[in-house]
Amino acid sequence: MNSKKSNKPKEEKLTEHFSFEELTYTSNKDLKEINIEEGRKVKDKLIKLAEFAESVRGVLGCPMFITSGFRCEKLNKKVGGSKTSSHKDGFAVDLKPVNGLIDEFFEFVKKYFIENEIPFDQIIDEHSGDKHWVHIGYKNSKGEQRKQIKLYDNGTYYLLKYNNDEKEELKNEN
Repeated sequence: MNSKKSNKPKEEKLTEHFSFEELTYTSNKDLKEINIEEGRKVKDKLIKLAEFAESVRGVLGCPMFITSGFRCEKLNKKVGGSKTSSHKDGFAVDLKPVNGLIDEFFEFVKKYFIENEIPFDQIIDEHSGDKHWVHIGYKNSKGEQRKQIKLYDNGTYYLLKYNNDEKEELKNEN
């Protein structure tokens, strides 16, 4: 019998499928510890964010990767995040379904939230180079839930109409 202990720290689950570590993860080694420390200060918000993401996962019925959750100010600046990013407040999460069907995921989430009148701030189909994910924010830093559907395409934001037939370029988003 092998009784070898793992050096891996115990995962701190916030919900059935999402952990504190996932919501504060960064690959930036210089900012990893400060992001975790700052994340602990808003843990109550991260629990609500995990519950929000859990509800999306439940409706979708598919596991998801969190590509970005909470970001401290320094990390947000380092990754080129918006100055008003809800990630800094623990109100937004970037997701990718494990099945890789990101366009379908975006359309599903958008339609589901609108048709079921689920409060949210932003749902953004984000493209940056060869990276693609869906940003879902349930509030902005002012606590507003503006129900904005957007496209971010390599540096430019577009406000989408709910039927996706029209889009309007937004100025001064950063």
